[in-house]
Amino acid sequence: MNLKDLFGFIYGIFMGTSTVYLKSPRTHFFPKSEKKIDDLVLLHLGGEKNGLSYQQDLAIDFQNPSTQKFFLNSCSEEVQKDLLDDKLVIKPVWNNMGYAFFEKRKLLLMGSLFYQGVHPPLRELAHPSYQEWKSNVYELVESLQPQLIVPAEGSPASSLKEYEQYLKMLSSSEYSFDEIQKTFSHWQEIIGSTSLSENMDYLRR
Repeated sequence: MNLKDLFGFIYGIFMGTSTVYLKSPRTHFFPKSEKKIDDLVLLHLGGEKNGLSYQQDLAIDFQNPSTQKFFLNSCSEEVQKDLLDDKLVIKPVWNNMGYAFFEKRKLLLMGSLFYQGVHPPLRELAHPSYQEWKSNVYELVESLQPQLIVPAEGSPASSLKEYEQYLKMLSSSEYSFDEIQKTFSHWQEIIGSTSLSENMDYLRR
């Protein structure tokens, strides 16, 4: 803890205004790996962030060096691109956070709007509230009917239902911290970045 953080911590206690979360250097729980979808599409999982490369010359996020890159966390306008054997739609959803959808493959990349098996850094992302997320993200994804959904971090899934439950329980005073912790005991915290208690404070602010 450096002098600046220490001063902020002491000042916060004196003023009684805020909670300070102490964080060690950021690490990532999931090791880097690759998952081949078919001869043209390769998923890059783990490390800094999940991503995808298509025919080695197009990348979603920043996993592969490429001539064309799309960053789902700085998505300001809709992009439609005809590929060799598919159609790619990239669209902003919330505060420049977007998704990428391969229509034929029914493959959806959600960027920072979806995490699976790992606690997301909600405050750092300025993540939408549960109701905002459900009306803007969950219902949209339900309409797309993807077969595989790739999160920002964690394992690809077939639906958003577990993440929806995560946000719902953290947002509602009907659920205690211990109950939520027990329900998501199999989810991992990213050291120096995420915390279940911080996420609960953020969504119930």
